[in-house]
Amino acid sequence: NLALDDAFTFTTVRMMEYNAISPIKIIWSILTGYDWDTGVIEEWNARTPQLSNDMTDGNADIDINSFKVAIDNSSFTLKGYVGWEVSLIEIIQDIILHFLGSFYVNEKGQIAVEWWKPRYGDSALRTFSDTSKITRFLYRREMESMINYVHVSYMKLDSWDWAAAIWEYTGIYIASNSTSITNYKRMVKNLTSRWWASSQTHVKYVADRLIDRYSSPPFEVEFDTGTDGYMAYIGQKALVTDAKGSITNKIIDIVMTQKVFEIPTRCRIRG
Repeated sequence: NLALDDAFTFTTVRMMEYNAISPIKIIWSILTGYDWDTGVIEEWNARTPQLSNDMTDGNADIDINSFKVAIDNSSFTLKGYVGWEVSLIEIIQDIILHFLGSFYVNEKGQIAVEWWKPRYGDSALRTFSDTSKITRFLYRREMESMINYVHVSYMKLDSWDWAAAIWEYTGIYIASNSTSITNYKRMVKNLTSRWWASSQTHVKYVADRLIDRYSSPPFEVEFDTGTDGYMAYIGQKALVTDAKGSITNKIIDIVMTQKVFEIPTRCRIRG
């Protein structure tokens, strides 16, 4: 029972909050509990997995070089916070939604990240061909993989209602390809973003690129090759040729590698 002059003591705990920070630096903070730029421990460190914040090649948990390259490739910042009820995998998925790339565990068991960005003037791409060690080659183009209409609900206002029990998305961004819709009918992808960015660059970035890449049936390939495939990595571009399939120097983005070191050795690549 309460009585006159009873006292109450409240304590507050800092939320994971970010203001105009690179998505990759946010992921670093969430994984390590440290600020990328200053190296200072975050106030919410106890909420993180507390992976190593060593920013050298000696980091056993994180591929630090992949993070550095991804930060260099990043082209916008995010503002927002992470709610208490959100799991780690949901946080990561929510952030990488905004850019074309990947988040994976590399061959050394380290967490790595890729932000795919064209680099003009790069050296010649690695070539894989049916005349050079490819032992298995599959490809397909399917309408079910198409996207010609993207609808993104996002935080348009630079403020959050802390009392609200349900997220209220205050903005809508739509990207579409009318020619593709006429030819194939509407293929819709609905997305949501709990983050804010100046001029809505974060939602425009992903929506426009999904339309660019998937408004026609995308080319998907999977093949087995020899040891020449061991140096291939996720996010890398490569050329594939298959004479019987009438495919010559088709550029692909590598999205999966599977390396088998038992005899016979082989490497499976998907792009």
